[in-house]
Amino acid sequence: MQHPAAGALTVPRQETHDGKSEMLGQEQGLAWFRFLKVDVLVCVGAYINVNLKNIEVMSKQDYSRVAGGAAIGARLRRLSESLDGDSARVYAALGISFEQRWFGVLNQLAIKGSATVGELATTLRITHVSVSQTRQSLEKSGIVTSESDPEDARKKKIKLTAAGKKLVAKLQPVWAAFDEAALELNAEAGNVVASLNKLDDALERQSIFDRIMNRIGEQ
Repeated sequence: MQHPAAGALTVPRQETHDGKSEMLGQEQGLAWFRFLKVDVLVCVGAYINVNLKNIEVMSKQDYSRVAGGAAIGARLRRLSESLDGDSARVYAALGISFEQRWFGVLNQLAIKGSATVGELATTLRITHVSVSQTRQSLEKSGIVTSESDPEDARKKKIKLTAAGKKLVAKLQPVWAAFDEAALELNAEAGNVVASLNKLDDALERQSIFDRIMNRIGEQ
């Protein structure tokens, strides 16, 4: 028994006055084949076009925004890179040789006069390793020097060199502009610093390490 769908593709046999029905059937069959081939190609092309548009939409999505709180680390890194990158551009535009990572240490030395690695790490709330690496970079650039602490020979006090003091004096108006721009940005963003304070407090209560390990332990 013939399947019902088969009839739709059956080429009718037609008799002609010269008896060439076989050739006519073949020509009509080829015509049907060409029609189906074009139809399939059109459908495939439409499918590819739709999927390419979907890929384009996905590529334009902001992963960090879409992921929300789950991508908080990636979001903070991106913001930090953006701010540091623009800061570097400012110094370059002004023709000043300066690395943004120097700021915290230099600013503290400008305020206190001198400080140990430990004191700077405590004040800035960063690791001793980070402060030591910054100190080495600053010493290499001739901006700071280290001397033995008169009260404890085991410790070394870091202080500005003459070149360092000159650089800090030159940077004071630049840093003032940085402060004003940062305050403006914070206000425009709806006091984002208040949210960062809450994030700091939450991490003080329980680190992200402990939060992750607790969940792994529950599995």
